[in-house]
Amino acid sequence: MSAVREHVVLPVQGARRPGRLGADRHARVPARGAPLPQDARRRDAPGGDHRRRRHVRAAPPRRPARRGPRQRAGARRTAGGDRRDRGRPRCRADQHRHGAHHRRRRPRAGRTLSRARRAVLEPVGRGGAAGDPPRRDGKRLPARCRRDRRGDARDGRRTVSTGDYDVIVIGGGTAGSRAARTAAARGARTAMINDGELGGLCILRGCMPTKAMLASAHAAYEARHLDRFGVRLEGRVVPDFPAIMERKRRLVRRFQQAKIRGIEAGGYEVIDARGRLTADGAVDLGGGRTLRAGRGVVLAVGSVPSMLPIPGIDDVPVWTSDDVMALEDAPPASLVVQGAGPIGLELAQFFARIGTEVLLVNRSPLLGRCGTAHLGEELRRALEAEENLELAVPAKIARVARDGSAIRFEIEQDGTTRTHRAEAFLMAVGRRPAIDDLGLEQAGVRVDGHAVVHDEHLQTTRPGVYVAGDATGHHEILHIANQEGEVAGHNAAAGRPERTIDYRLLMQVIFTDPPFAKVGQALDEARAAGRDAVEAVVDVGTTGRALTMGAEFGRWSLVAERGSGEILGSAILAPRADEIIHAIAAVMHWRGTVRDILALPWYHPTVSEVVMDLARRLS
Repeated sequence: MSAVREHVVLPVQGARRPGRLGADRHARVPARGAPLPQDARRRDAPGGDHRRRRHVRAAPPRRPARRGPRQRAGARRTAGGDRRDRGRPRCRADQHRHGAHHRRRRPRAGRTLSRARRAVLEPVGRGGAAGDPPRRDGKRLPARCRRDRRGDARDGRRTVSTGDYDVIVIGGGTAGSRAARTAAARGARTAMINDGELGGLCILRGCMPTKAMLASAHAAYEARHLDRFGVRLEGRVVPDFPAIMERKRRLVRRFQQAKIRGIEAGGYEVIDARGRLTADGAVDLGGGRTLRAGRGVVLAVGSVPSMLPIPGIDDVPVWTSDDVMALEDAPPASLVVQGAGPIGLELAQFFARIGTEVLLVNRSPLLGRCGTAHLGEELRRALEAEENLELAVPAKIARVARDGSAIRFEIEQDGTTRTHRAEAFLMAVGRRPAIDDLGLEQAGVRVDGHAVVHDEHLQTTRPGVYVAGDATGHHEILHIANQEGEVAGHNAAAGRPERTIDYRLLMQVIFTDPPFAKVGQALDEARAAGRDAVEAVVDVGTTGRALTMGAEFGRWSLVAERGSGEILGSAILAPRADEIIHAIAAVMHWRGTVRDILALPWYHPTVSEVVMDLARRLS
């Protein structure tokens, strides 16, 4: 008579349990409502187990295990994983291999383990990796250490850590937290050293508070210009600056709390200190505290505002974007903004729309550094139509000096010099990596100007030390910082440079009105890279959807390779450009062509459908 075994039956219609080992591996689970075999019984019947229903069914005949040349009869098999004699269950759970709540029992002392399970349960070497807590016989290692072992066993290579942590990340902003999270997810014992408030520049003083302030300014502007839509506002629109800043602070607190919750769930330790590298590659925390990383260090220290060496600047008060975020009472009556990058353009339009008289000064044409000067001319037309906003572009501030309670500016433009007075001066010429006093030179990490020298793996000139985020000195953009943090964290946890960073889909957005967005290469950039590139340009302000929205200004360019038609880049100055650009990025991700754009559906009437006109011109 065939052997009788017990197992749990799940009432799933026509289900099989693929990949299960044991004699009943081919048993079919009965359909819901099907009659049970005659010998079945309920567990709550006398002599049964009331916790779960089951039935008893005859299993197929067991095939004898194939014996190797040196395997004696009855011996357990351990080769090829944690497999033993299938005819002898090693625990009660093996009698219920189809159970929904099957739990694997911890192996008893002396039992042979597979290589993968040894990597989970046993330390590396006799005493484990340096920094591992002691392991008592018969006890599992803490979960963090078990995850570490799985990470080593997962890719078939074992990296022995000899430091206090496997990976140490210096900096707790966007790039730093992503690097720490990535390293921890790979099984590395990770510490993130953060100096000051958690949250990162983008949340605390950068993109998020700026967008909250711009939303208030744009709302005030739209309310003052309702007449173009046939709507009359009876009364005055009065921006409440303290209320605008309080709304900004409230949103920042919300964003910060969400960020901190993500950090707490990241699986790594956070240390509040200022970290710097030593000559032997350790991380000095000050106060005699030093940590060592067994696999790698990631520099993600962020950035600080840059300043121009203007004569007299040391004698006048100068704001940076960080100072603007701390304003509370009232905006200045007049303001000079030096710089027309994202920070300068956004804050200049913000202050102008809430009533401040603003002069924007920049040494080069608008959007010239993006390689899209023809879109910059359209942006200039839009800004010149703004109330309270004057442009001095291209021009430069030759000298500044105090003039009572105001500041006097000498501005050189078109070969002439003029004098301008304002209450406040905002320096908005970008940011530079915060790498001062990090001990980079003594640690063998080379710096070129304000940028840390690194390769495509984000590894610096000292092996095992990586860099990510604003500290690279290249692209001060959040999603790029996330990508760089993930690559640097992965490579540091691996103990070797494995992954590379790809900037092909580099994206930039400036949240002016209209917004500017760009992905990939401009025409000159593509040709400089050796591509036979062509460009098509369309004025968006004359298209149907733009006219219904009351949008007077806008321009869109699309760059493709001649012949293949592959999309190499695009730049948009138009309503909702900050959203539309992602559609072009998706096409470029798959290396799509102008023919692919024409094959896609584009709803009418939308601003997005303008891309079809561009694609037709290029095809």
